[in-house]
Amino acid sequence: MPRQMKLAVFMHGDSNYHSAGWRHPEAYADAGLSLRRWIEFAQIMERGKLDMLFIADTIGLPMTHSEETLAQASLVDKFEPLSVLAALSPMTKHIGLVATCATTYNQPYNVARILASIDHMSEGRCGWNLVTGGISEDALHFNLQSHVVHADRYAMAEEFADVCLGLWDSFEDDAIMRDKASGRYVDVKKIHTLNHQGKFYSVKGPLSVARSPQGRPVIIQAGQSGRGRRFAARWAEILFVVFPNRDYGLREYGEIKQAVHDANRDPDKTKILPAVYAIPGETRSMAEDKAAYIDQLAKPIDALALLSEVL
Repeated sequence: MPRQMKLAVFMHGDSNYHSAGWRHPEAYADAGLSLRRWIEFAQIMERGKLDMLFIADTIGLPMTHSEETLAQASLVDKFEPLSVLAALSPMTKHIGLVATCATTYNQPYNVARILASIDHMSEGRCGWNLVTGGISEDALHFNLQSHVVHADRYAMAEEFADVCLGLWDSFEDDAIMRDKASGRYVDVKKIHTLNHQGKFYSVKGPLSVARSPQGRPVIIQAGQSGRGRRFAARWAEILFVVFPNRDYGLREYGEIKQAVHDANRDPDKTKILPAVYAIPGETRSMAEDKAAYIDQLAKPIDALALLSEVL
């Protein structure tokens, strides 16, 4: 079979990507807390033969620098994204369902259990955007006074991912018997206890969810430089990347593939998905007019707030 392009739709919890997208007269402003909207989006994407619906997420409220930025932040009300994936599972049949779940402020057993459950519900269509969690204020929601330092976040994430993969291997493929005649529900010799004892986590196992249809969720990452790239090279089956131009993209593509090879993994099995911000129109000028209109809906302080978060 010839190689095929993979197409994913990147959405924030309010269904928008543009910070002022919710202000467009034809936009759904209530999508953050409307499951009906999410079902509609997912089914449209599936009819269009797209491969993946991806929901980006931050744990707490964004744009809390001031009342002015918070007042116009459409991400203040949004569903917990793994719950959305579970709800979309029976409403779709083919499209991949992926969401962000940060390691720093979670526990591996809970995350492994939830994701395995969604993989069962979706019959093997679940994916995990594996991130450490980069918003410093999130620490204050979890009984901490300051954000976990960068190096420790990645060290925790390495161990976290290792534990999750171990838990997903708790059951062999044919461990569940459900033999009514003999009364044996499970072959106990095909269930494996993890007994993980690490620097950050102690997890006995086994997981309370049998092996899912695809064995484990697809792991997705967005690390592009330094420690993030090494982390992505070890774990990611799909990488989200941003390439500002073709020459840069070709160079980065080769370096990412080499990093995957250096991590003793098959580079051909790691897919790289560059970001494309698409504005369709019947003509180029109509598309440009659309872009200009959407951009003018944003206030200058929106851009300053986003830049401040990144810096």
